[in-house]
Amino acid sequence: MLHGPQLMPEYLSDFAALVCPSDPKADQVLSGGYWNRRDPGGQLNPQNPFNPCRVDDFSYLYFSWAFQDLYAGPLDPNAPGMPSNLGLAAQQGYLNISLAVAMQQIYGQIQAGNYSALDKDLTLALDDRTVYRLREGIERFFITDINNPAASSQAQSNVYIMTDIVASRSGEFNHLPGGANVLYLDGHVEFIRFPGPRISPVTRAFAVLIGSSL
Repeated sequence: MLHGPQLMPEYLSDFAALVCPSDPKADQVLSGGYWNRRDPGGQLNPQNPFNPCRVDDFSYLYFSWAFQDLYAGPLDPNAPGMPSNLGLAAQQGYLNISLAVAMQQIYGQIQAGNYSALDKDLTLALDDRTVYRLREGIERFFITDINNPAASSQAQSNVYIMTDIVASRSGEFNHLPGGANVLYLDGHVEFIRFPGPRISPVTRAFAVLIGSSL
């Protein structure tokens, strides 16, 4: 999730760049006042000024961390019968339960206004691993065998940092009938159709993870 006050206006002068032109709900933001200051009763008012504090993951998802090992076992991350509840999906083995717990904790901190939680590495208490915060050269942290670095290395071209909204229902995608543009750390963008490969963020399991947590 992007934090509007940290981006605008120094790094982003036009909030419309955060709305996908293909998003079926784009008019809610562009002309409906979804990100504008609300009236005293909480109603939308397109005449009110833009409020960067209201910016959310409307069209795009940004990830603060270099995710690995999202899926705990051999189960298909695109299985049609997967529970839509994050806890159940993790308990049944579709997602790494340590990561699911950590993401729920992060979500609670964000809801409480603690955005600094997005700037730290995640420690997965249940299996004593670390999910690293994105930074230049982060791919070097994935090397676990210094005698054979090629075996465990991961190129920047495989580390995803931003994507269109990913959902388990086709109507929620920006690009119908289902798929997402994915931005990788090396700067290239790839369109991946849903359901995507296991190593991508365009899977049913990933939709459950971000839908319940972010």
